[in-house]
Amino acid sequence: MHQRSPLRTAWALATIGGATAVGITTQRPGFVVITFIGGLLLPRVLGFGWAGHHGHHAHARWHGCHGGHAQAQGGAVEEKVTA
Repeated sequence: MHQRSPLRTAWALATIGGATAVGITTQRPGFVVITFIGGLLLPRVLGFGWAGHHGHHAHARWHGCHGGHAQAQGGAVEEKVTA
């Protein structure tokens, strides 16, 4: 099973707490939803979001398994030429 980061768990709990506090103080459901969704998206918007299980595979997936990765590393990629 996938183990979650303690920071990710703490941020999720803080997001739930923030949405609850907004709900109690404003008593407007729209603000609760905006606060909750915004709290979950904030780390990704700021650039330090969690990539999940796609993080280290995304580069290889978008560049055709090993070809793009080898080129990005400065290595040569072998091509088969058939005549």
